[in-house]
Amino acid sequence: MEKTKKILSKTISWIFLATFVVIIFCVFFVDGGRYSLNVNNPIISLLIAILFGAGLFFLYRKFTKNTSKLSTKKEVVIVASALIFFMVVGIIAILLLRVRPTWDVGHIYNAAMNMAYHGDVGNEYGYISNFPFQAFLLGCFTAIIKLTSFFPYPDIVLMLFNLFCILGTILLTYLIVKKLLGTRKAIFSLILFLLFSPIILYTPIFYSDTISMLFVTGCFYLSLFLFDSKISSKKRIILSLIFGLICFCGYQTKATSIILIIALALFALFINKKFNFKKFAVSTACIAIIFIPSCIIVSNISKRITNPSLLIPKTHWIMMGLKNYGGFNMEDYQDITYAGLDDGKDLTSVHIEVIKQRLSEYGPLNYLGFLSRKVAFTWGDGTYYVSDKLRREPSHPELLLYKIFSGDGEYFAAYNIFMNGMQILLLAGIIIGAFLTRSSQSIIAVIKLSLLGLILFLLIWETRSRYLINYLPLMLVFFVFSLDAISKLVTKRLATRQ
Repeated sequence: MEKTKKILSKTISWIFLATFVVIIFCVFFVDGGRYSLNVNNPIISLLIAILFGAGLFFLYRKFTKNTSKLSTKKEVVIVASALIFFMVVGIIAILLLRVRPTWDVGHIYNAAMNMAYHGDVGNEYGYISNFPFQAFLLGCFTAIIKLTSFFPYPDIVLMLFNLFCILGTILLTYLIVKKLLGTRKAIFSLILFLLFSPIILYTPIFYSDTISMLFVTGCFYLSLFLFDSKISSKKRIILSLIFGLICFCGYQTKATSIILIIALALFALFINKKFNFKKFAVSTACIAIIFIPSCIIVSNISKRITNPSLLIPKTHWIMMGLKNYGGFNMEDYQDITYAGLDDGKDLTSVHIEVIKQRLSEYGPLNYLGFLSRKVAFTWGDGTYYVSDKLRREPSHPELLLYKIFSGDGEYFAAYNIFMNGMQILLLAGIIIGAFLTRSSQSIIAVIKLSLLGLILFLLIWETRSRYLINYLPLMLVFFVFSLDAISKLVTKRLATRQ
C-alpha cells in the first residue's frame, strides 16, 4: 500500500508539473485578451519577474539564514504591525478606490438592503431566482446591514467586512507557513501580499472571490492539525466540527471552495503515509454533521425566496465557457438563456445543443487552440481582473491611484505590466517547486491537487482571472515552499563544493 501511495504521489506531482509548464507556455505565447501578458509587453514583464525573483531569493536567504528563535513578543509586534499596515492600505482603497456596487455585487447588495429594511428582495427577485446560489451571501449581507443599521453607509460596512476577510486570510497564510516552515519564513511570506497587491485592492469589491478566500485558507490551516496523528480525540472532534462549519461557509460563498475539500479527501485516502481509517471516519462524520444539515437549511430558505422556474441551469456556464476566451459574454445571456426563460423552453436541452454545435465547429485541433486562449485568459492576467472591477462607476476617477490601478486609468499599463511580471514569477516558482517536491508526500500535495482541480474546472466552466483569487494564498504558500526548496538545494551544493 505504501508503495502504491508513493507512485500515486509522484504521478500527481509530474502531472502538476506538466500542467503548469503548459500554462506558462500559453501565457507567454497565446493571446489571452486585454490584460494578459502576451499582449502587454511580455519582455518587460519577464525582466521584472527575473529581477524580483532574484531579489526575493536573496532576501529569503538573508532573512532565514539566522536560525535563532524569535521571541513571542517580537513575533507578535511584527505580525500585528504588518496586519495594521495592510488594514490601513485597505481603508485607503475603500476611501479612494471604492466603486458604486454594480454587476452581481450590486444585485446582491440591493437585495440585501431591501431584505434588511422591507423583508423581501424587492426588484432583485428575478436575479436571486436566476442565481439561488447567492442566497447565503445575501443572508450574510442582510445580517451585517441590520446589525450596523446605525451607520449611514452600508456599502462601506460591507467593504470593511471584506477587508476583515482579507486580513484574516493574510493571518491564516502566515500561520500556515509558520506551522510548515517556521516563524522567520512565515514573516517573509507577508512580503508577498505587498507584491500581489490585487488581494488588498479587492477590498472595495465585497464579493465571493475574496470572502471565500478566508474559508479556503481556514480549511487548509485546520487540516494541518487534523492530519496530526498526535492530537487527542476531543480536540479532533472539536476541530472537525469547526472545519465542517468553515467548509459549509466556503462552499455556500463560492462553490470552487469545495475543490480543496475533495483534494484533502484524496490526499488522506491515497497519498498520506500516516492514514488512519478510524480517525478519518471520526473527522468525516463530524464534518458531515455540520455541513449537510446546514446546506439543506440554506437550500430550503433559498427555495422559499425564489422562483424555481427562473433558475438558470449549470449548463449555461459550460456553454458560455466555449465562446471567445471562455469568459462572460452578454450575448449568451440575452440571446440564448434569458430568451429561453421568457419562452419557457427547456434551457438545459437548448444549452446542450449549443455546446455540441460549438464543439463540432471547433474540431479537435481548433478546440485545443481555444483551450490555450482560455488558459492564457485565466492565468495570464497578474491583476486578477481587479482593475476591470475598479473602473466600474468609481467614486474618485480624478485621483492618481485610480489612474494607476483602474483598467482605463492613464497609468494602468505600467501596473498591468508589473503585475504580469509577478504572475510569471509565481508560475515559474510553482514549476520549480513542483519539480523539487516531486517525491514529497507531505501536505503540500493538497495544494497540487487543489490547483489541478481548479484548472480542470475552469477549462470546462466559464472562466476569468479573478476566479483564481480565492486560491491565490495557497499558491503563495507553495511559492514559499519553492523558495525554501531552492534555498536548501543551493546550501547543499555549496556545502558539497566546500
